[in-house]
Amino acid sequence: MEIKLKRSGGIIPIQKEATKKVAWSDKELEDIIAAAARKEAPLTRGRDETGYFIEVNDKIIPIDLDKIPAAYALVFESLKKNLKPVKF
Repeated sequence: MEIKLKRSGGIIPIQKEATKKVAWSDKELEDIIAAAARKEAPLTRGRDETGYFIEVNDKIIPIDLDKIPAAYALVFESLKKNLKPVKF
């Protein structure tokens, strides 16, 4: 499956994204979402506010990167390092 990490907001509000293919089962993905999903979408319109989202299977889910389970942290760190601005 392919996952996409999206970041929006910041001092200069720029949307960035990175994509990676992973060999996770649906159960693993459900566990990641259960652990890291935010109940509310982050506010990204204020100064210095950023928010992260994952997009998988045409769903966009707001997440807290600090709550990603340790077994998957390296994947998300790699995605975060490879975020590139989205051109509109």
